[in-house]
Amino acid sequence: MFSSFEAIVLSEGRAQVVSFNVQKTMDAAEFIKNVDIKKDSYETPLLPPGTIFYRCAKEYAGYVIEGAPRICSFSSQTHKDMTFQVPIPWHVFIAKVDLRTGVIRPTYMFFTKGPIKGLDDMLYHTWLPNQYHDRDGSLCLGHDDDTHRIEIGSADVSIRRRLQMLVSHVYNSSFNDSLTVPKKFVPLELRTTADHKLGGEQMHTNYYRLANGSEVSHKWLALSHLYFMRNVQSKTEAQLCNEVNDWDMAQHMPLNQFLTRKVG
Repeated sequence: MFSSFEAIVLSEGRAQVVSFNVQKTMDAAEFIKNVDIKKDSYETPLLPPGTIFYRCAKEYAGYVIEGAPRICSFSSQTHKDMTFQVPIPWHVFIAKVDLRTGVIRPTYMFFTKGPIKGLDDMLYHTWLPNQYHDRDGSLCLGHDDDTHRIEIGSADVSIRRRLQMLVSHVYNSSFNDSLTVPKKFVPLELRTTADHKLGGEQMHTNYYRLANGSEVSHKWLALSHLYFMRNVQSKTEAQLCNEVNDWDMAQHMPLNQFLTRKVG
C-alpha cells in the first residue's frame, strides 16, 4: 500500500503545498549506485562562493558572482586622511576567464534590485569610481605591476581562489581619480544628500567639500559617506542598504543580454 505526504515547495518568492505518493523506497547508497549518469554529462569546476551562474563557451568561461548588501569602507589614494563608509545594495560581479591562459579579464560590476531570480533580471550602473562606466562597466583593477593585480593574474593560483581575491579587492578598494562616474548614472536620492546637514559638521568638513566641489571622481563617495553618517544612528546597516536598493538607479541591460555580448 502506497503512502502519501505533503511538502511545501519554495520557488521565486512563492510557497506551494504539493502532494506526493511514495511508490518505492530504497537505501540511499543503493540508489546512487544504480543512477544512470549519461556519458555526456557536464561537470563544472569548483566555483567561488556566491556563484549563481556559470557558462562555458569554447575557450572562455563566464562567472556571475552575487554579493549581498553591505557597508564598504573605501580609502582614497588622493585623500589619504579620509575613509568613505558606503552602503552597497545587492550586486553582481561578472568575470570572463580565458581557459587557454587562465587570465581573468575583464571583470564587470553592476548593482541589482535584489537577489537574482532569473537571467532576464536587469543590471544597473554603480556609482563607484574605477569603473569604465561609459564603456561597459568593466573594473579597473590597477596597474599591471600592482601586487594584487599580479596575484589575481597568477597561473599558479586556482581560478576559484583568484576570483575570491578579486571580489575581496573590490570590497576594500583604494580609489584614485583616474576614472569618474557620469552624473546620469547617479540616483537623484544620492545627489541631494549634501542638502541635509549633519550635527557636528566640523567633523565632516572634508566630505562636504568633496561633495560640493568640482572633483567628480570622489564626489559620489563623499555623498554616500554623508548619507551613511546622517542615517547610521537611526537605522541598521541592513535598513540603509535596503533603502539604497529602492533608489532610482540607471538601467544598463538584462543579465542574459549582457552575458551573450560579453561571454558568448
